Amino acid sequence: MMNYVWAGMIILSVIFGFVSGNIEKVSGASIEGAKSAVELLLGMGGIIILWTGLIKIAEKAGVMHFFAKLLSPLLKFLFPSLREKNEESDTIAGAISMNMSANILGLGNAATPLGIKSMQHLKQRHISLGGGEKTASAEMIMLAIINTASIQLIPTTIMAIRASAGSKNPGAVIPSIILSSFSVLIFCVMLTKMCEKIYSRGTLRGALKGVRHE
Repeated sequence: MMNYVWAGMIILSVIFGFVSGNIEKVSGASIEGAKSAVELLLGMGGIIILWTGLIKIAEKAGVMHFFAKLLSPLLKFLFPSLREKNEESDTIAGAISMNMSANILGLGNAATPLGIKSMQHLKQRHISLGGGEKTASAEMIMLAIINTASIQLIPTTIMAIRASAGSKNPGAVIPSIILSSFSVLIFCVMLTKMCEKIYSRGTLRGALKGVRHE
């Protein structure tokens, strides 16, 4: 879908450039934009590679296992099925804790594959419990929300963008990012839990009505 959006924007830019007689400015802007994109990628690359490497080292050294234990009470509250003590629950808990750790460190690019892996584990459990392949469980929705509104103690990607743009103090935004991400995450988790309870009560009422009719 986004391919069509970007293609449409490019075509409209060229058309309006011809109509307004500014096609040379459009060409110059496209070249300058391509140059800026490459400079931005090079500026961000070093920081992202550094932290991604540290995450991989932490995973091999067992630090992620420590994070999993540290986050265990929170994970059991957010994902009730992880309270079960079995190999599947441990695998899912490990994947989610790694995903949350990467998000906390502001490693959006590193957190994405970890989030996908965690979602795949939750999807397999959802299907094994009789859920549909085209439906999402409450825990899958919770994981998506946590990844969308994640607390970032070290917003690495944002700092890299600010540094590549010439900011003298790339870390000046850290307090505001922590405050805003924490507030949004708390609100979203509470709203999701509330909707989950409302839905479960509605399902229970529907089941009771069916029993009464029988």
